[in-house]
Amino acid sequence: MGDVFEFVFAAACVSRFADRYDDGSEMTVTAKSIHSVMDEYFKGNQTWQIPEGDNEIDQVTLTTAAIPLPSMNYLRDAKNRKSKEVSSMIGDAIKAVENRRYRISKLAFEVIGNNKADDVDVQPAGTSDQKGTKSDVNIIVNGTLEQGISLKYKSRQMGQFSGGDIVKQLTDAWSSLGVDVSRSISPVKKAVPNLIGLYTDRKDPNYNPNDRDILFDAVKQMTRSMPKSIDVSSLVNGVTKAMKKTEEDLEVVSGSFTIGREFRSQFQKKLKGAQSNKSLAWVIKTSGKSPVVQLVADGHNIIDVRTRIDMGSSNREGMRKLRVRTLIELGPDFKRYIESE
Repeated sequence: MGDVFEFVFAAACVSRFADRYDDGSEMTVTAKSIHSVMDEYFKGNQTWQIPEGDNEIDQVTLTTAAIPLPSMNYLRDAKNRKSKEVSSMIGDAIKAVENRRYRISKLAFEVIGNNKADDVDVQPAGTSDQKGTKSDVNIIVNGTLEQGISLKYKSRQMGQFSGGDIVKQLTDAWSSLGVDVSRSISPVKKAVPNLIGLYTDRKDPNYNPNDRDILFDAVKQMTRSMPKSIDVSSLVNGVTKAMKKTEEDLEVVSGSFTIGREFRSQFQKKLKGAQSNKSLAWVIKTSGKSPVVQLVADGHNIIDVRTRIDMGSSNREGMRKLRVRTLIELGPDFKRYIESE
């Protein structure tokens, strides 16, 4: 994730400025020195005093207000800072700090040894792109932007978590019910890059309540703006497949109903009748945290379509990936309504 890499790279920049021998010459930036900066930051120490190199004390501050909270919550856990993903980022950050094109070493040497008391602010800009690959870090000296660095991190998402999976799953699930949400899915697309996507368990603060609520809110925004028109044939087909367990994007989780040979035609007949009477509609439930949309026909609650955010099985490192399921709950009036004449 670009936002995580921004912090890691910013910590490497702090290390380049702060880690000096007594004569002011630079020490080698290492994974250990970057971990030291990150550890100190999360202990509450965000400023480093640099007395080496001249007769003045320089001050280097790491400012992270622009980095989204989910990324900072992920990094706050020391285990995550030692993960394979972050370790890979540290390796790339060291290469970037040593890259002459960015002039970081030259700038650090000039500032630390200029016989002036300088204030250096290493500032992640929080402008990572929607794919989570582009990161910007600014180095500000005495209030003046001296260096702006734009980087791309090789991994699309932390732990190969794919936000596209969520967008596709929701799009396909609603398409199976005859609803095109392609023009309504934007809030979900915007929310996905801010999700960590890997969690220890359901009590992990990155997941619950943080990421879960972010995604819940985005899906609720999507449902509020999705088309209100109903394609009865597609809707009946999708629900029927879900009840027969032949629709991979939908799952019936509550209610029981035996599907006879006349079920599909009777179900469609009832819904088309309600539609002709202008009494067939999607109704958004506002109570509860999880996003729920009800299908109401002739005043009866027929089905609830619920978005469930959960985690899959754990990987080798004991982390779990985010997953989204679209569930259909048969309403209390479902059987009686379908069978009524």
